[in-house]
Amino acid sequence: MKSAIKASAACVMAAVMASCSSNDAKQAFKPEITGRAGEVLVVMNKAAQEDTAGRVMSRILGQEYLGLPMAEPIFDMQAVPHGLFDPDYNMHKLRNIIVVDIADTMKTDTIAFYKDTWARQQAVIRIQGKSGEAVAGVASRNEIKIVSFLTKAERERLVKYYKRIKSGANTSEVAKRWGVNITIPNMFDKCRPARKDDVSWFMSDTDEYSDGIIIYTYPYTGPESMTKQALIAHRDSAVYANIIGPNNSRMKTETTYEDEMVYKYGERMQDGHDVAELRGLWRMDGAAMGGPFIMRAVLDEANSRVVVTDGYVYYPSRELKRNHIRQLEAIMYTLTF
Repeated sequence: MKSAIKASAACVMAAVMASCSSNDAKQAFKPEITGRAGEVLVVMNKAAQEDTAGRVMSRILGQEYLGLPMAEPIFDMQAVPHGLFDPDYNMHKLRNIIVVDIADTMKTDTIAFYKDTWARQQAVIRIQGKSGEAVAGVASRNEIKIVSFLTKAERERLVKYYKRIKSGANTSEVAKRWGVNITIPNMFDKCRPARKDDVSWFMSDTDEYSDGIIIYTYPYTGPESMTKQALIAHRDSAVYANIIGPNNSRMKTETTYEDEMVYKYGERMQDGHDVAELRGLWRMDGAAMGGPFIMRAVLDEANSRVVVTDGYVYYPSRELKRNHIRQLEAIMYTLTF
């Protein structure tokens, strides 16, 4: 695209968790996590997998990741019974694990969240219930916590990795030009926008896909500067003028299905700053190219401006784009003033 756009278990588990959380010195001796990004292993007995508890877990983890051109789940769920959750299979080292314990001797129905239980940077959730219906109820009541915990774990792993491989030159340039700190990984190259004073543009480009991120600012004049309409207008102004493709095609936000775009606003959402976020689709006006994007507009009230990080994915040969958007989002979360 660079040329195209120029330029096993329950009892043992409780004891292990207690000892791990109280002894930080042991962390250095734990193995690294394994498994693919976005995968979640659910440990529950076979009957529960096929009953209410299993259906609820499938619904929570399999709900649609919004803002993509094709439907993808927020997580890829794999389920195994307790008997197969054995160290010999290396399952204890997987990145995201949910252990479900069902027994009528349980005194209460509970859910707990843990980190680094058997491996470093691991996220583990334990749900206990007197029945499958009880487990389903606990999971449903804590759906937002479950999704947020796993999503944050995925993002923190990426941020930690990117900080190890950041491009010093590109990171320094952003700091000097825009007065913010953001980690640009070294697989992203600097690109030349059509109007160099408008934006900073970086791209990770391969034969199969291109992930791009642009950084720019616009004046803050009041709450109206953070609305959905304002974000779309400023985005189109920046990308249409600067990202030019074949036959002089221009990038723009796809607004045909504007109601399906995902907009949210959060006060003090990032490092104490208000954030407006937009997810949707982009296309090239004049060329058969397009894909998903994520835009985060962070209010810099002290300087009466909004700082935008805007990431897009072009991956025409594959439907799966979720992980690429998550990677761009992780870069955006490194932004500080």
